[in-house]
Amino acid sequence: MVYPISTAERVIDELGILSLDDLEFLEEIAWARGALVRYETLKGSEARLMAVGKPAIITISTEIVSKHRQRFSIAHEIGHLEMHRQERSLSLCTKEKLNEWWSGITRKEIEYNSEQEANLFASALLLPEIFFAPLCDIEEPSLDYIGELAVKFNASLTSTALRYLFFSREPLAVVWSQDNQIRWFQETEAFAEIRHDLGFFINVRSKLDSSTRASYFYRSGSIPQGIKPVSASAWFTAGKYSKSATIKEHSIAMPTYNASLSLLWVDDVIEEDQDY
Repeated sequence: MVYPISTAERVIDELGILSLDDLEFLEEIAWARGALVRYETLKGSEARLMAVGKPAIITISTEIVSKHRQRFSIAHEIGHLEMHRQERSLSLCTKEKLNEWWSGITRKEIEYNSEQEANLFASALLLPEIFFAPLCDIEEPSLDYIGELAVKFNASLTSTALRYLFFSREPLAVVWSQDNQIRWFQETEAFAEIRHDLGFFINVRSKLDSSTRASYFYRSGSIPQGIKPVSASAWFTAGKYSKSATIKEHSIAMPTYNASLSLLWVDDVIEEDQDY
C-alpha cells in the first residue's frame, strides 16, 4: 500500500474513527495528533505547519473561504506532521503545492515528493476507504456524482475525484489544466491498461486542444454542463486507436485557479481495428 494512504489509515484506526460524523471534527483530530489549528492572515501561503515544540501549530489562511478547502489544508498539514516532522520543522504550503499531485505513471511506479504525499494523506484521511470505496462502483461516472460525494464527505472536488480513481473499475482519467495547459493527470488501472495497450499518452504541458470541452473556459469563461463525447485525439497523443474514436469528457471550471478539472471516460472500444 502507498505510504501516505497507510499512514492515514493508521491514524483513523488509532483514533477509533467509526463513522463519517467522527471526521467532522477535524480540528479535534489535529489536536489528538499533537497540533493546534488556528486561522490567521498568511503571506505567500495558504497553510503552514510549525512543528517546533508541543503542540505543533497548523495555521490556515483566512483568505481560504471554502470550507472544503480549509478542511483539505488542515488534513494536508496533519499529513506533514505525521510523515515529515523529523525532516523539517516548518512547512509553508502555497496554493500551487496544495494542488500538486502526480502525473504520467502508475501508482505502483510513482515516487512522491513530500507535498504529493501530504495531499494523498489528506484525501485518504477525509475519504476513508471503508466509507468511500463502496460508493465508487457505479456504471455512469461523472463529475456530478463525484461532486455529490465531495459534499457527502465534506471534501474538495479535486481530492474526491482523485480518490475515486483508486476504487473505480471503469477506464477513467482525471486531468487538471491551468492557463490553457494540461498540468497533470491520473488514471484508474483500467485506463492505464488501455493506454499502454494502444500506445497513447496524455501530453502534460501541452496546450489544450480547442475541441476539448475544457478549452471552452479559456475562450468564454465557462464550460458547457454535462458529460459529452469528444474525439479521442483531442486528449490523446497518437496511438493504435480509431481515427473516429470518441471518449466521454466532463469538465468543470475552477476560476480561482484559472483552471479546469476534467473527467475522461473510455466508455467503448476505441481500438483502430474496429474500423474494418
